[in-house]
Amino acid sequence: MHKRQSIGKSAVFCIIKEISKSYLGLLISVFEQYYKC
Repeated sequence: MHKRQSIGKSAVFCIIKEISKSYLGLLISVFEQYYKC
């Protein structure tokens, strides 16, 4: 049970990391659009 919990926690952390990465990429692309115009 404890092993499953730790795996779930790391999976959630990885998902959050991926979301934050894509969110950051989205922000950067938006800023690039504004500053290139």
